[in-house]
Amino acid sequence: MKRLRFLLYSTCVLSISWLFFPLQAMELDSFNLILEEETSVDSATASQRKAEWIARPKVELSLGENTVVKGEFRFRWDALDRLEPGIGNQEEVGDASRFGTWGDQADYELREFYVQTETDDWLFTLGKQAIVWGQTDGLKVLDVVNPQSFREFILDDFEGSRIPLWTVNVETVISDWDLQLIWIPDKTYSDLPEDEADFSFTSPLFRPQTPPGVQVDLREVERPDHAVNDADYGFRLKAFLESWDVTLNYLYHYHDNPLFFRTISISEQGAVAIVTPEYRRTHLIGGTFVNTFGDLTFRGEVGYSTDRYFLTEDPQDADGLHPTGEWSYVLGFDWYGLSDTILSAQLFQSLVQDDDPGLVRDQNETDWTFKAERKFLNETVTVDVLWLANVNRSDGLIRPKVIYEWQDGLNLHFGGDVFYGDEDGFYGQFEYKDQWVLGAEWGVY
Repeated sequence: MKRLRFLLYSTCVLSISWLFFPLQAMELDSFNLILEEETSVDSATASQRKAEWIARPKVELSLGENTVVKGEFRFRWDALDRLEPGIGNQEEVGDASRFGTWGDQADYELREFYVQTETDDWLFTLGKQAIVWGQTDGLKVLDVVNPQSFREFILDDFEGSRIPLWTVNVETVISDWDLQLIWIPDKTYSDLPEDEADFSFTSPLFRPQTPPGVQVDLREVERPDHAVNDADYGFRLKAFLESWDVTLNYLYHYHDNPLFFRTISISEQGAVAIVTPEYRRTHLIGGTFVNTFGDLTFRGEVGYSTDRYFLTEDPQDADGLHPTGEWSYVLGFDWYGLSDTILSAQLFQSLVQDDDPGLVRDQNETDWTFKAERKFLNETVTVDVLWLANVNRSDGLIRPKVIYEWQDGLNLHFGGDVFYGDEDGFYGQFEYKDQWVLGAEWGVY
């Protein structure tokens, strides 16, 4: 049964392709292989945190004039096994999306596999894929269609950390608007590090805290698993209006991070906190906007989520979570006024609609990011620095990086990740996880 849904989904994708197009019409459009190596070293202890190799073959086949099949596979091996010790139990992964393992240090996964066909005014993309909504970098408001892997906190790039899902994706044009409809039967959620992992969450913003002397009974997560009744679905409308690129977005989905519902049980042996992780649905409504004014690009997105749950320390609260709605928005500015240079800044705010005196987080949370990037030596060397910070807790993350294009298809990079702030903060919880990173990427096309 473990691979039954995977076989069913992949068979459906191929059947749809082969139903309308004979095998002899199949042609290889492209094949490429990306090889990556990255090593990270703890800056305080000089001990290695990661020694990782990744191979990503990608293939694209054409079936007639209007249909293609695309696939991507990933093999990953980490000699140190500190980021996700023992690979993990995959309790947050749907049966059809589970990856294979070789021992405790290697895993292999079908990252993407879908058929894309166009008929008249309709474009169908069916299979395992990633869908990107939103206009921001690093901070997410609407870009939540696909869950995220946090095995390296937020240090991995979005392409590597975004988890593709088996999805029905349909696009068409209505008047001046591009309409996208999505239906996701794949019940896979965000990958959170185990307790023994190097980037395991410890901040009270994410983990319920129990009083001293109270034992904790952590139950198995209750993951929705019905492909139809528990499916996510939504739509996006996109248009170009008076020099503005705008979208209207709606998504009815399970929030990808589990909620830790807590009850206190008193017995002769003492108090026990029973913690049951669950996933809950929410309606996400919002939109994005982008415009360019000379050398300045202005972009943003706004969203409202219903039925959100936030941790509370109120001793009178029955389950340790406070339900409410959440408003959030991001404003971004990108300036290209200097040669070979990009300066970018973003302001992000999250507002809890119904405040509660016991909330662990503030009612209004504010973050900002700043990025500076410049190219040198005929664009063969790129130097950039990214700074992310939370205003409420005065914690943050600074990420300098240098990329050298040694030759076509071969890039080398060197950088660092410097955390600061209080251990209770989003970034500050990793204050003692500063590291240096050295890596290479080689592409065969």
